[in-house]
Amino acid sequence: MNRIARRAIVLSVFLVVVLSGCARSTSQSVASGELFPTSAHLVGMSFVDPNHGVIVAADCPTGANGQASAVCRTIPFTTSNGGQSWLAEGRILLSPRALQFVDAQNGWLIGSIGEQCGKDICPNAVMQTTDGGKSWVRAAMASAALSDVRFVSTMNGWAVGQGCVSATDCSGSLVSTISGGQIWNNQPLPVTGPRIQLARIGTADGWAAAISRGQAVLARTTDGGRTWERLTTPCRGSSVTIDFPAAGEGWLVCNGDQSTPKSSHVLYHSKDAGTSWQTVGPIQVGSGTGPLSAIAAIDFVSPQVGWAVDSGGHLIRSDDAGQNWTERLNAGEPLVGVQFIGETTGWALGTRHLWRTVDAGQTWNRASLSDATLDPQKPAAPGMSE
Repeated sequence: MNRIARRAIVLSVFLVVVLSGCARSTSQSVASGELFPTSAHLVGMSFVDPNHGVIVAADCPTGANGQASAVCRTIPFTTSNGGQSWLAEGRILLSPRALQFVDAQNGWLIGSIGEQCGKDICPNAVMQTTDGGKSWVRAAMASAALSDVRFVSTMNGWAVGQGCVSATDCSGSLVSTISGGQIWNNQPLPVTGPRIQLARIGTADGWAAAISRGQAVLARTTDGGRTWERLTTPCRGSSVTIDFPAAGEGWLVCNGDQSTPKSSHVLYHSKDAGTSWQTVGPIQVGSGTGPLSAIAAIDFVSPQVGWAVDSGGHLIRSDDAGQNWTERLNAGEPLVGVQFIGETTGWALGTRHLWRTVDAGQTWNRASLSDATLDPQKPAAPGMSE
């Protein structure tokens, strides 16, 4: 069987749609003492306004032999007051990768069912909620490793991932719906890599990026994902992070090789939707912070003001379009995400805590998920039942 035929098979089986009428809820109740166990770590967040947001944690407990469990579970937490308090919403049999909410009620979550699958491909799932994260149903299954999801309305959404028939023969795929998950379309994506990222501006414009063989690969669509143009980037590194706050403006961070001491993380800026890139310079902060670790996320809230977090726990801000950066928070734990609603209200997500600001980053308040309470609409159970 030749390579094209094998890829056709991978794409043909990439998605098995499960209609919502047949979907099975995989939410579980938990005892109050298990709301945020020490074996869990936060993975992602999605805020739709200054008050309503959802964050998810991955709980991958170790067995008696000290080995990680083959099955991870997602723990969703919801807030209606900007993160000052949280409700735990049970557990989902899923190892989470990314989530996206479009309003306070409707959201999507992707991840794999199982962590250690040997030579077999871990099945991936697309989960949907219509009640703000209190309950979830499985909307679809995929045989490829999903890595990012972006919905721009309750009906229009994309998920991306990579399927491999061997260690060197992989292909990217875009899975899209315009029916709120009732029907999904599947097509090739000219981007490959283990952590493909998505950015979208409305229903038509979108970008996908990943690192392949040490080179950042970027693709752009202007027709809702039907066709894609592969674009060149100057980035050669270990990982890439993108942000497209407007159709014509884009930002790209190229993380250097983490095995090299004092490796640089370079910021690039595009004014033509990613067709060409101008070097802004290395992302550096003033003395006393030390070298930055890999930049995990960026968020430009205006052409001049941008935020970035790194895996070393630094939250930094630029007020001059990325030329200079100042540290605004040292979390003491890896930071995995940053999101702002406007220029004043924002959140930084760590592996165990969430930080919130309402004054454009002048001060930050920490919230611990250990203080979360059980949703009164979900009575506690003595244990976790499958």
